[in-house]
Amino acid sequence: MARPYPRKLAVLAATGTMLIVAAQDVAAEIFRYVNKDGIVCYTNKPQRRRMQTFSAAKLSYSPRAEIPLLDPEMRRTVVEKVKHTARRLGVDPNLAKAVAKNESDFNPRARSHKGAVGVMQLIPETGARYGVQDLYDADSNISGGLRYLRDLLSEFQDVGLAVAAYNAGENAVRKHNGIPPYQETQTYVQRVLKTYQAYRGFDGLSPLRTVTTADGLLILTNKANPLR
Repeated sequence: MARPYPRKLAVLAATGTMLIVAAQDVAAEIFRYVNKDGIVCYTNKPQRRRMQTFSAAKLSYSPRAEIPLLDPEMRRTVVEKVKHTARRLGVDPNLAKAVAKNESDFNPRARSHKGAVGVMQLIPETGARYGVQDLYDADSNISGGLRYLRDLLSEFQDVGLAVAAYNAGENAVRKHNGIPPYQETQTYVQRVLKTYQAYRGFDGLSPLRTVTTADGLLILTNKANPLR
C-alpha cells in the first residue's frame, strides 16, 4: 500500500544540498527548476519561467509492504539499528538505509502481500537461509537482510545488480545477466538508488541554517547564500 509523505510537505530538493518547505497543503502540481548554483529545486509555487511541471504523486514514497503506524521514536531506533548493523557487517550504511526505507520504511511490523516480513522484508526462505528464527524481531531481521545484501554485493560487484537481486532474487539476475526486465524490479532499483544517492548527499554536510524568503518559504540549507 502506497504511503505518501505528509500533505504538509510542500517543497523538496533533489540534491541533498538544499531543502525548501512551506507550511501549506501540497498543490496539484509540483514545479522543478535549477538555480544559478546548479541546485535542483521542487516547489508548489511557480518561481520563474522555464519550470518543468511534475505530478505531486511522482514525489511520493511508495514502499512495497503494508505498513502499520510506527512510533517516531521506535523508527529512529530502527534506523540506528540498520546503521550499526551495516557498519558491523561492512555494508555501506547509506545503502542499507536505502533498502530498508524502500522495503518497509523501517517498520518491523511491515508485511507484504507476498509474505515478506519486517524491516528488510525477508521471506521465510531467506530468513531460514540466514538463521533468522523470528522475522518480526528487528535485530534478527536487519542482520539477516544485510548479510544477504552483503553476499549479493560480493557476488555481483555492482550496487544496482545487488539491489535488483535483493528484489527479484539472485537467480533472476544471473539468468538475465543484468537487471531483470520486470517492471517492479526496475522501478525498485531506481527508487533504492535515488534514496541511496540522497542519503549519501547528506553525509558530511556543513551544519544546516534556515532562511525565510520574502514570500514565506522556509529554506533549510548548508549554503551561505542560497537565495543569490
